[in-house]
Amino acid sequence: FGQSWVKISPDLTTNDRSKQKASGGPITLDTSGAEFYCTIFTLRESPHKKGILMSGSDDGLIYITTDDGKNWSNITEGARAAGLPEWAWIRTVEPSPHAKGVWYMAATKYKLDDTAPYIFKSSDDGKTWQKIVSGIAEGDYVRVVRADPNVAGVLYCGTETGLYVSIDDGANWTRWE
Repeated sequence: FGQSWVKISPDLTTNDRSKQKASGGPITLDTSGAEFYCTIFTLRESPHKKGILMSGSDDGLIYITTDDGKNWSNITEGARAAGLPEWAWIRTVEPSPHAKGVWYMAATKYKLDDTAPYIFKSSDDGKTWQKIVSGIAEGDYVRVVRADPNVAGVLYCGTETGLYVSIDDGANWTRWE
């Protein structure tokens, strides 16, 4: 249990060295590491087939492997075509527990003054994505999306100000009051 490790991927970030330095200056140098980027933030395995893993980074990249990490494909462009902005922080990649090939993804960009909600759904293992934020208040940026493990089509979304639920697989969201 964690006593030994095997590398299963190349760098799955932009590896932009300019984003990997302490912020501030000689007087206000921040050494906490909170402003360092180019890190994998989320990694999940499909519950439907062993060896399918998806990753998301805090510098906006999404990758998938279907062979337990031997080969990785950058699937970011499909999400960008659906409205994912460059340099978005990929907060969650969530496999559907009910449907093979279905994934949900939540992203934020509030640190760059973009507070729009970003949630996406893919039905083809990340090749294409569609934005699913109808009903989420503009400016209520998303921190997490999760699929209900027992009821197909029910999703939960945690935002900066509250919780939303969808009972139609993300087509519409209602704030949980």
